[in-house]
Amino acid sequence: TTVKAGCAIPLKFTAVVPVKFVPVSVTAVPIGPLVGLTPVSVGADTVKATALVALVRGAVGPGVPIVGVGGVLSVGDVLEKMEAGVTQWPEWIIHKFPHGANVGIDFTQYPAANLESRARSFEDAKIHIKSVHNMVDLAWGSEKPAMPKNEVKHLDFKFTGQTTLDKFKRINERLAGKVDCLLVTTLDDICWVTNLRGADIDYNPVFFSYLIIYPGEETHATLYVDESKVHNLHHYLHENNIKVAPYTQIDEDLKKLNSEHKRVGVHTSTCNAELHRLVKENCIVLTDNVIQHIKACKNEVEQAGMRAANVRDCAAIMKFFAFLESELRRHDHNLDEFKAARKMDHF
Repeated sequence: TTVKAGCAIPLKFTAVVPVKFVPVSVTAVPIGPLVGLTPVSVGADTVKATALVALVRGAVGPGVPIVGVGGVLSVGDVLEKMEAGVTQWPEWIIHKFPHGANVGIDFTQYPAANLESRARSFEDAKIHIKSVHNMVDLAWGSEKPAMPKNEVKHLDFKFTGQTTLDKFKRINERLAGKVDCLLVTTLDDICWVTNLRGADIDYNPVFFSYLIIYPGEETHATLYVDESKVHNLHHYLHENNIKVAPYTQIDEDLKKLNSEHKRVGVHTSTCNAELHRLVKENCIVLTDNVIQHIKACKNEVEQAGMRAANVRDCAAIMKFFAFLESELRRHDHNLDEFKAARKMDHF
């Protein structure tokens, strides 16, 4: 793969690893998302880059790192694919730079626990990991699609069987005295605690957000979300001791909690490394996801809902199988996988 004209990237690191996938083609010239990328400057680091590493998928294969050799990635530079037999990009980095290197990773795209594990494996090789801005986002520039602004809805008690305040009490029973607050980054857990549902991700009833829960005599929480999504829920949120803050304010609030030496509970296997870094000095690492343990015990309403959903799902599948059996008997059915999938959506 060769770099497309117009792409010049002065790098400050030996390698930069964005975890978001960059679509590339082995046979063609373009790496579209990198065109017009602005120069990368990271703090006071002035070590000239010897390579650029990006996780890519497409013709190269899912998650295959490529590297552009040279201090500046520019027109004509060849992007090198990982050698055959190397299954993990950390192994490839160690093999490629046996005398040490500075590796830049977008911490927002990597779970904290995984990143710490990688960092330990790099120590003997004198490879240092540092946080950098996601290069794919930089490449998008003003053309990057905006975050979804789909409306968030309240899920009625007849479907949940438990109020948010009741759920707060159960969380408080687990965490009281252990932490000053709990950082929740998993979207399904946020939806379960708040009894809210969204439509930001296809086929998943979740919405982009963060949640910080403050256990105590009167447990309360701050929901970090685009305010326009919850403009019809102010009364409900107030009743359940939930304050709304801008989605992007999470960084500043975590820094403030850290400066006040608050004990922030973090499940590092699900929290991204950047948010964990902001509170690392006073972080209380939770080996178990408290909310997932609580919600695993379904109440009677939830159990009934799961059974009803399964009945509807099975009925739809049986209708689809009956359709297939009838349709495929015809020699001129003209049915393919795509058309069959659309028909399944219909049922």
